[in-house]
Amino acid sequence: MDKVVHAAMYAGLVAAWSHAVLPENRRWWLIVRIAMVATLFGLMAEVGQKMLTKTRCMDPLDACANAAGAFLCAYGVGAWSSRTPKGTDVRGCAKK
Repeated sequence: MDKVVHAAMYAGLVAAWSHAVLPENRRWWLIVRIAMVATLFGLMAEVGQKMLTKTRCMDPLDACANAAGAFLCAYGVGAWSSRTPKGTDVRGCAKK
């Protein structure tokens, strides 16, 4: 259950970043970069737990779950973005 929560949280993080960045610029490489940054953030959080605290430990499976959630969401965002017509934003509204 813990790993599902990790994946869901990082999927939400990628969804939020994608929503903030993508309405005007729907490029697959940008979606992948967002997922990569989220994965790096998750990895740094896990390493920080090991090195900066005495009460927490690093779990590589948490980092894997973070990455899985980030890239699954990136795939979903990419699939959703590709089905909206060019010249519209992600909601299907015409660009001004």
